[in-house]
Amino acid sequence: MGHIHHNNRKEALDDDLEERINNADAFFFTGGDQLLLTSFYGGTPFLTMLKERYIKHKIVIAGTSAGAMALSTPMIYSGSEEEQQITNEIKVTVGLEFLKDVCIDTHFVHRGRLLRLAQVIATNPTAVGVGIDEDTALIIRNGLEAEIVGSGVVVILEGYDISYTNVDGKPDQPPLSMRDIRMHILAHQDKYCIRQTNPPHI
Repeated sequence: MGHIHHNNRKEALDDDLEERINNADAFFFTGGDQLLLTSFYGGTPFLTMLKERYIKHKIVIAGTSAGAMALSTPMIYSGSEEEQQITNEIKVTVGLEFLKDVCIDTHFVHRGRLLRLAQVIATNPTAVGVGIDEDTALIIRNGLEAEIVGSGVVVILEGYDISYTNVDGKPDQPPLSMRDIRMHILAHQDKYCIRQTNPPHI
């Protein structure tokens, strides 16, 4: 076991973590601020080495709250309960990319975050939205095979068949409107296969 903590990006760049990364079997990103995680660790040797281990070896990458949200791409970093129904108010950036074309949102049912995740999928319809409730986890094996564990639910939003949305970047910012988004509500031991619609590319 070991704790890795940095106060700024320079500390993350200067810290030689190769031995610790190679010797560890699991890595857990704590909650707090997902934008802090991406701004500190994006593009660092630490993240590159961790991704290489994740791809080539059987290790566990996990996170809670903001730490779970940061593992995906696209990644929500701002958007309150009041803002979520107004178009173009949800702020999104690139996450740590352990899961691509997947957007994770947390505290999902408890904080009523359905509309903010729907906005992300409206603007990124090739992505899958994953809303994780309290006391609940999504275990993903082989990058695609998901299983729900815990006492709550996981809400899956698919935008592949969206036929209309008013999320278009215009400044008038009306309430969100969209048609033909698909939703799954999954509970303990339910399975879900993440669909790959974006072919691997360099």
